[in-house]
Amino acid sequence: VFVILGISLATRRLHDINKSGWFQLLYLVPIVGAIAMIYFLVKKGDEGENRFGRPENVNVIDIKAS
Repeated sequence: VFVILGISLATRRLHDINKSGWFQLLYLVPIVGAIAMIYFLVKKGDEGENRFGRPENVNVIDIKAS
């Protein structure tokens, strides 16, 4: 159960920085892959919308609606 949850969480985090979930295969590369994944998982997410959609935790203010 925890493996599935970990994969799901890492995939969502990678989508936040506009990377595919398949980047988790970097874990298979000794040392370098783990370092790259740590970097990707702690990197700040995209500010706006990317190819995976809009960030869920960002409040969007629509100026035209005012």
